[in-house]
Amino acid sequence: MIDGDSTQTSRRRLLEAGKTLFARLGYEQASTAAIAREAGSSESQLIRYYRSKAGLLEAISDESWSALNGRIQQVVMAAPTAAEALQATAGALLEAFDGDGELAFVLLFEGRRIRSKGFADFENMLRILVQRGKKDGTIAPDLPGTPSSSHSSARWRA
Repeated sequence: MIDGDSTQTSRRRLLEAGKTLFARLGYEQASTAAIAREAGSSESQLIRYYRSKAGLLEAISDESWSALNGRIQQVVMAAPTAAEALQATAGALLEAFDGDGELAFVLLFEGRRIRSKGFADFENMLRILVQRGKKDGTIAPDLPGTPSSSHSSARWRA
Protein backbone atom coordinates (compact mmCIF):
# COMPACT_ATOMS: atom_id res chain seq x y z
CA MET A 1 0.00 0.00 0.00
CA ILE A 2 1.32 3.46 -0.97
CA ASP A 3 1.34 6.07 1.75
CA GLY A 4 -0.34 9.15 0.24
CA ASP A 5 1.24 11.50 2.79
CA SER A 6 4.68 10.11 2.04
CA THR A 7 4.10 10.52 -1.71
CA GLN A 8 2.98 14.14 -1.26
CA THR A 9 5.92 14.86 1.03
CA SER A 10 8.33 13.38 -1.49
CA ARG A 11 6.77 15.40 -4.34
CA ARG A 12 6.94 18.57 -2.23
CA ARG A 13 10.61 17.98 -1.41
CA LEU A 14 11.39 17.46 -5.11
CA LEU A 15 9.53 20.65 -6.07
CA GLU A 16 11.36 22.66 -3.40
CA ALA A 17 14.75 21.18 -4.29
CA GLY A 18 14.12 21.82 -7.98
CA LYS A 19 13.19 25.44 -7.30
CA THR A 20 16.26 25.94 -5.12
CA LEU A 21 18.72 24.39 -7.55
CA PHE A 22 17.19 25.96 -10.67
CA ALA A 23 17.54 29.34 -8.93
CA ARG A 24 21.05 28.68 -7.61
CA LEU A 25 22.60 26.85 -10.57
CA GLY A 26 20.26 27.55 -13.47
CA TYR A 27 18.21 24.97 -15.33
CA GLU A 28 21.06 23.67 -17.50
CA GLN A 29 23.44 23.11 -14.60
CA ALA A 30 20.94 21.56 -12.18
CA SER A 31 21.00 17.82 -12.81
CA THR A 32 18.18 15.47 -11.90
CA ALA A 33 20.64 13.59 -9.68
CA ALA A 34 21.53 16.78 -7.78
CA ILE A 35 17.86 17.71 -7.40
CA ALA A 36 16.99 14.25 -6.08
CA ARG A 37 19.97 14.35 -3.70
CA GLU A 38 18.92 17.82 -2.42
CA ALA A 39 15.39 16.47 -1.87
CA GLY A 40 16.60 13.38 -0.04
CA SER A 41 14.98 11.32 -2.75
CA SER A 42 16.02 9.33 -5.79
CA GLU A 43 16.37 10.24 -9.43
CA SER A 44 13.95 7.44 -10.33
CA GLN A 45 11.33 8.99 -8.06
CA LEU A 46 11.79 12.39 -9.73
CA ILE A 47 11.33 10.74 -13.15
CA ARG A 48 8.32 8.75 -11.94
CA TYR A 49 6.54 11.86 -10.64
CA TYR A 50 7.59 14.43 -13.25
CA ARG A 51 8.94 12.39 -16.23
CA SER A 52 11.92 14.72 -16.73
CA LYS A 53 13.71 17.81 -15.50
CA ALA A 54 11.49 19.86 -17.84
CA GLY A 55 8.42 18.21 -16.30
CA LEU A 56 9.63 19.23 -12.84
CA LEU A 57 10.16 22.81 -14.01
CA GLU A 58 6.67 22.81 -15.50
CA ALA A 59 5.19 21.52 -12.23
CA ILE A 60 7.04 24.22 -10.26
CA SER A 61 5.80 26.87 -12.68
CA ASP A 62 2.20 25.63 -12.72
CA GLU A 63 1.97 25.38 -8.95
CA SER A 64 3.58 28.76 -8.42
CA TRP A 65 1.52 30.58 -11.05
CA SER A 66 -1.64 28.93 -9.73
CA ALA A 67 -1.00 30.36 -6.26
CA LEU A 68 -0.08 33.77 -7.69
CA ASN A 69 -3.15 33.78 -9.93
CA GLY A 70 -5.38 33.16 -6.93
CA ARG A 71 -3.88 36.16 -5.15
CA ILE A 72 -4.07 38.29 -8.31
CA GLN A 73 -7.73 37.41 -8.85
CA GLN A 74 -8.47 38.73 -5.35
CA VAL A 75 -6.79 42.09 -5.99
CA VAL A 76 -8.33 42.40 -9.46
CA MET A 77 -11.83 41.85 -8.13
CA ALA A 78 -11.31 44.51 -5.46
CA ALA A 79 -10.07 47.15 -7.93
CA PRO A 80 -12.67 49.57 -9.30
CA THR A 81 -10.85 50.15 -12.61
CA ALA A 82 -8.65 48.10 -14.87
CA ALA A 83 -5.72 50.48 -14.40
CA GLU A 84 -5.95 50.03 -10.62
CA ALA A 85 -6.26 46.26 -11.12
CA LEU A 86 -3.07 46.24 -13.21
CA GLN A 87 -1.25 48.26 -10.57
CA ALA A 88 -2.48 45.85 -7.89
CA THR A 89 -1.40 42.91 -10.07
CA ALA A 90 2.10 44.36 -10.35
CA GLY A 91 2.12 44.92 -6.60
CA ALA A 92 1.05 41.34 -5.89
CA LEU A 93 3.78 39.99 -8.19
CA LEU A 94 6.45 42.19 -6.63
CA GLU A 95 5.35 41.19 -3.14
CA ALA A 96 5.50 37.49 -4.02
CA PHE A 97 8.87 37.83 -5.74
CA ASP A 98 10.27 39.93 -2.89
CA GLY A 99 9.20 37.23 -0.43
CA ASP A 100 10.74 34.39 -2.45
CA GLY A 101 13.76 35.29 -4.56
CA GLU A 102 14.15 31.73 -5.78
CA LEU A 103 10.59 31.76 -7.09
CA ALA A 104 11.21 35.08 -8.85
CA PHE A 105 14.33 33.74 -10.54
CA VAL A 106 12.74 30.49 -11.63
CA LEU A 107 9.56 32.07 -13.01
CA LEU A 108 11.25 35.03 -14.67
CA PHE A 109 14.39 33.42 -16.05
CA GLU A 110 13.85 29.68 -16.27
CA GLY A 111 10.09 29.74 -16.89
CA ARG A 112 10.73 30.83 -20.48
CA ARG A 113 11.77 27.26 -21.24
CA ILE A 114 8.26 25.90 -20.83
CA ARG A 115 4.72 26.99 -21.52
CA SER A 116 2.88 26.27 -18.29
CA LYS A 117 -0.87 26.39 -17.88
CA GLY A 118 -0.46 28.67 -14.88
CA PHE A 119 1.43 31.27 -16.92
CA ALA A 120 -1.10 30.97 -19.75
CA ASP A 121 -3.87 31.70 -17.21
CA PHE A 122 -1.94 34.75 -15.96
CA GLU A 123 -1.45 36.00 -19.51
CA ASN A 124 -5.17 35.55 -20.19
CA MET A 125 -6.02 37.59 -17.07
CA LEU A 126 -3.82 40.40 -18.40
CA ARG A 127 -5.61 40.31 -21.76
CA ILE A 128 -8.97 40.54 -20.01
CA LEU A 129 -7.74 43.46 -17.89
CA VAL A 130 -6.54 45.34 -20.97
CA GLN A 131 -9.93 44.81 -22.62
CA ARG A 132 -11.68 45.95 -19.44
CA GLY A 133 -9.50 49.05 -19.30
CA LYS A 134 -10.25 49.95 -22.88
CA LYS A 135 -13.95 49.74 -22.04
CA ASP A 136 -13.75 51.70 -18.78
CA GLY A 137 -11.44 54.31 -20.32
CA THR A 138 -8.48 53.78 -17.96
CA ILE A 139 -6.33 52.23 -20.69
CA ALA A 140 -5.68 53.90 -24.03
CA PRO A 141 -7.86 52.35 -26.75
CA ASP A 142 -4.90 52.06 -29.14
CA LEU A 143 -2.93 49.82 -26.76
CA PRO A 144 -2.40 46.46 -28.49
CA GLY A 145 -4.67 43.71 -27.17
CA THR A 146 -1.94 41.22 -26.33
CA PRO A 147 0.17 42.49 -23.42
CA SER A 148 3.10 40.18 -24.09
CA SER A 149 3.33 41.16 -27.75
CA SER A 150 3.56 44.87 -27.06
CA HIS A 151 7.01 46.32 -26.62
CA SER A 152 5.95 49.82 -27.61
CA SER A 153 5.37 52.40 -24.93
CA ALA A 154 1.93 51.92 -23.44
CA ARG A 155 -0.07 55.03 -22.68
CA TRP A 156 -2.04 54.72 -19.47
CA ARG A 157 -4.65 57.18 -18.34
CA ALA A 158 -5.10 58.11 -14.72
